Amino acid sequence: MGLSTLKYITKGLEVADTSLSAAKSSNTGLLYQCPTNFTGKVVFLHISSGAATAKKISVNFNDSSASSDHLLLDEHSVAANTEHDLVSGGSALYLDPGDALHCFKESGGDFHVTISVEEIYTPGI
Repeated sequence: MGLSTLKYITKGLEVADTSLSAAKSSNTGLLYQCPTNFTGKVVFLHISSGAATAKKISVNFNDSSASSDHLLLDEHSVAANTEHDLVSGGSALYLDPGDALHCFKESGGDFHVTISVEEIYTPGI
């Protein structure tokens, strides 16, 4: 596979929404959506909390082919001023075109999420 078939994306999100419906309807909770003709290989998904107390965060996977939602992280409590890696250390999460990841938090939470994705050109998918 040549370099022309890959794109590398790193993106950050300051989580603002407090429900999945808000995260999906406003798109402010959209962390990443896999583009047409690409497979997204998530190689890093990092969550950091700046809150003074433990707060909860959720990360949702939207499977576009089945029009269904699946929580990858369901109201996970993160201690004050700490971090959590959801995907790291050689693991990966693969997304098909149109699949999306959304984040939402408990009210009063202060979360920042960083994702790194290898986008693999896959025409015909």
